[in-house]
Amino acid sequence: MSGFRGLGKRGPYFDGWYFKQQNETDTVAFIPAVHRDPGGKMEASLQVLENGNSYCFEYSEGSFRTGEGGFPFVLGKNVFSPRGCRLNACSPEFTVTGSLRYGPLFRPRNDIMGPFRFLPFLECRHRVLSLRHRVEGIVSINRKSIVFQNGIGYAEGDCGRSFPRSYVWTQGSSDRFSVMLSAAEIPLLGRRFIGCVGEVLAGEREFRIATYLGAKVLRADAEGLEVRQGGRMLRAVPLSSGGCLLKAPERGRMTRTVRENVACRVKYVCTEGGRPVFDFVGPQSSYEFSGLRIPGRRR
Repeated sequence: MSGFRGLGKRGPYFDGWYFKQQNETDTVAFIPAVHRDPGGKMEASLQVLENGNSYCFEYSEGSFRTGEGGFPFVLGKNVFSPRGCRLNACSPEFTVTGSLRYGPLFRPRNDIMGPFRFLPFLECRHRVLSLRHRVEGIVSINRKSIVFQNGIGYAEGDCGRSFPRSYVWTQGSSDRFSVMLSAAEIPLLGRRFIGCVGEVLAGEREFRIATYLGAKVLRADAEGLEVRQGGRMLRAVPLSSGGCLLKAPERGRMTRTVRENVACRVKYVCTEGGRPVFDFVGPQSSYEFSGLRIPGRRR
């Protein structure tokens, strides 16, 4: 179990990844995670999101393992790595099988947490494995085959004790762009503040938006997320509602329920000094809202 960061320490903990892939008509995401409750009980789970549906497989201690650095991540007969994944999970209600190949990954230049990664008491740490990569292969979900041929992939992860109490997160891709942006309520030394982090790939150009770089959240709710950093503005507005229920960690237990729309239309707009950088609608974007409300300006 040495590959899971933090599991050698005492207390509640979780460590998980989010692998998303899309083609022209379908979006599928896999969320493999391991978690330890306050009593020390170890379990793992694999959540599968397919368009508007979701399902969770649960694994007891001894049926999952990982290598150094977190990969390969093995849950039962399922294997996840930066090179791809192999899927074989079955229950009376839900079946997912298949294999996918990833590459090449577009990794951020450095840790997305910046200097916050050195704070030992954060309840949750975010990481981005790949802003964009090619996906090839076939996945069968309840006998429905989904083919990825030159599909678009994205991969990130979280680890810590609990998800933030309230947050907004979105991710979207097009032929030329990839955007991840999140804002969350963060406890720090007995107080709470709203922090944000985002990474943008615009053609061959990559840039970051983050609290530790001076970014400020202007709006965050179910209807949009807007952040300003100097003369740069980045806005995400979901154009469709809905979503499916997911399990999320609360002090190491997967007892919290959140809602994510894994395949919705989201409009992304970025300007620098008032000049447009991009303005596009991601047709199979993801938008997750969990209680954070900063009203901002209505448009």
